[in-house]
Amino acid sequence: MDTARTDMLTVDDVVRESRLSRAGIYNAMQRGDLVARKYGRRTLFSRADFDAFLKAMPPRAARPGIARREAA
Repeated sequence: MDTARTDMLTVDDVVRESRLSRAGIYNAMQRGDLVARKYGRRTLFSRADFDAFLKAMPPRAARPGIARREAA
């Protein structure tokens, strides 16, 4: 798939954009954290569902002694 944003994403797109493993994506689907749709044999995700999945992920806690960069 090209780099332009599209409304529907494949498993490979989600893996590439989230940097999670395929197994991690399938586990999120099984837990109901990430909504998938089937079209024939293809598993697809809406951009909105994928973005909501990313936003729902907990933030990483800062490690003690490491300064946090402020957003510009």
